[in-house]
Amino acid sequence: MSFKQMIMAMLPAGLLALNAQGDTIALMDVSASTGFAETYAIAGTDIGNEQQLFSQQIIDDSFSVNANFVGSPENAFIGGGFQIANATAGQIDFTLEFLLPINELDSSLNDWAGSLTIAITGFDASIESLLNEPIWAAAANGELMGTMLVDPFEMGVDGFGTESIAAAIEGSTPFEGGGYLAIRYAFALSPGDSVVFGGSLGYIPAPGALALLGMASLIGPRRRRS
Repeated sequence: MSFKQMIMAMLPAGLLALNAQGDTIALMDVSASTGFAETYAIAGTDIGNEQQLFSQQIIDDSFSVNANFVGSPENAFIGGGFQIANATAGQIDFTLEFLLPINELDSSLNDWAGSLTIAITGFDASIESLLNEPIWAAAANGELMGTMLVDPFEMGVDGFGTESIAAAIEGSTPFEGGGYLAIRYAFALSPGDSVVFGGSLGYIPAPGALALLGMASLIGPRRRRS
């Protein structure tokens, strides 16, 4: 399924939740090669400065996921990420997506910036891209904005330890009115190991917005019971 098809499949549940609750509802989609596939509607918690915290924890027999994002529907940015642990004796392929609804914005917005950090931990741990998929992709209103660490990509650790990498991207994609921003991660994780994704994505309406993106990207995954 393409990135746009995945987003469109997620939208109906999210729109119903938004209408019913009257709150900002972000969507998180998690699928794994173990057969797991779920979409979660996450209500935001106001943390001030027009920012909301969205957190979710998943504990499955085969893996765990901790998600912690800071988002601003008013300013069109997302910061934070996922922590994933593979509890099995085999490699697992994952696709994780976070979608944030965005309020009406100036239709002249075009410039955006994104960042990505990855840290893997374990014994002979590795992470690699899925066939014909980037590790990171972003979309606005269903239209692909950009990708980072495209296939083929692989990063590993010799023996026990941690390995990390950082990347950044910027571009220009018109944002017309309200809609949503989405970040997608697609990767394979080695058995018994863990990976942490961090970073940010947002439109740049004025000088200083990049500083906000940088601050939000420091919000890493934290443990929270679902």
